[in-house]
Amino acid sequence: MVINALSSVIPSRTRVDILVKLFLNPGLKAYLRQLASEFNLSTNAVRTELNHLTEHKI
Repeated sequence: MVINALSSVIPSRTRVDILVKLFLNPGLKAYLRQLASEFNLSTNAVRTELNHLTEHKI
């Protein structure tokens, strides 16, 4: 439900997945490769989305 609502506002599914993971687990320390493996994505795809979030100060 939360993911569907966010998907209509945030265009990138990867970005939504990362945001949900981090907001539902405050204090979580996640590594790039760990996130890539969990979401079945390349490390570059996850890095790109993390950079977008960082640029927007999220």
